[in-house]
Amino acid sequence: MNEAAPPRRIWLCADDYGLSEGVNRGIRDLIERGRLNATSVMVVGPAIGRDEVSALQASIADSPRCAATRAIPASGVRRLRSTSTASAFSGDT
Repeated sequence: MNEAAPPRRIWLCADDYGLSEGVNRGIRDLIERGRLNATSVMVVGPAIGRDEVSALQASIADSPRCAATRAIPASGVRRLRSTSTASAFSGDT
């Protein structure tokens, strides 16, 4: 007597929106096709700005499956001064 197991639901979250333009496009495409439920945003990433935030907000607005509480506008983000990996580990800052 095998009863069918109830269907499972999984949530998929793509990390690192803001890492690159290609990653951003891919994440937006997956959201628009209903394949993602959420994304994390690298607010100080190398490929994040007002246009990218607006594009993500538009994709989320058109996707009922994507849960978003709110987006942080890029204008409110302060870029950090970068240090090289070598100097960070050698103590030369």
